[in-house]
Amino acid sequence: MIAYQEFLPARTLTDVYAVPLVQGGAVSVEVVLCNQSTLAWADVDVVVSGKDRQGDQRLFETGETNPTMLARSEYYLYRNHSLRPRKTLLFSLKLHIGETLRFKASTGEVSCTVMAEEFVTPDALHALEERLDVLVEDVLRLQEAQADEGSAPVLAGTDAARAAGRSNTMLRRYPLFDTESELVNGTGAILSLVINLETAARVESLLLKASSVTGTADVKAEYRMSWDGSQWSSFDDTSDITASTLLDRANNTEGWNTFSVSAPLNRYLQIRITGVAANPADSLIAAYLLVREEYARAER
Repeated sequence: MIAYQEFLPARTLTDVYAVPLVQGGAVSVEVVLCNQSTLAWADVDVVVSGKDRQGDQRLFETGETNPTMLARSEYYLYRNHSLRPRKTLLFSLKLHIGETLRFKASTGEVSCTVMAEEFVTPDALHALEERLDVLVEDVLRLQEAQADEGSAPVLAGTDAARAAGRSNTMLRRYPLFDTESELVNGTGAILSLVINLETAARVESLLLKASSVTGTADVKAEYRMSWDGSQWSSFDDTSDITASTLLDRANNTEGWNTFSVSAPLNRYLQIRITGVAANPADSLIAAYLLVREEYARAER
């Protein structure tokens, strides 16, 4: 896919492509630089920045006899590379998460096209093979156990499916607020962070704690959904996760409690916490969303 297609601003080091955090271990990047001028030459710099890049080392004088060495700088693929009029420069490279591709041109007549495509690295394939080995061993153990008991062979979709679920999924806890706890004043409401469910196999539960010093906290929890993070459904059109923490968890009213979440039918999820009844003005809310993710998806 085309990730960037513009004329580069003159004499400005510009970030043209950063590997998204949702990408996997490596991205194949194809670059086309073209000096569109019919008369003037252009010089270009092509830089890759990232914490793991082993780039140039710069020295500077401090007034002392010995120079002091700075931290490693950015990695230059091209430095002051000259493009004659109408000349095109083609090259490809591999980037990883946390790395950014940056360009600078001496004139404003250099066009740039960047095309990026994720691919599977040997490390990712090795990790997948290890998990498949675990799955096979798990199924074989079940077969042996059933053979000892004289039961039927393992059928796909029964014990094998359960073995796959244990081997290929992980339970992840997403914090719902920027801080450890958020204030809900009386019948006020607060919104959680937006949770991306793209890698989720299912949402397991909401882990919630509502507490107060002056009284007994009582809140309700609702959720809404979105595909693009901007167009949302209504909180009122989904079933409450809990209509009252005080009534639903009467024996542990202000402790950590787990509430089931009906299956969200979209990519993004956001939760709203609202005080109900005589909820005190100093009620504090701490919450997490527990999501079961498949290993292969979660590490993309």
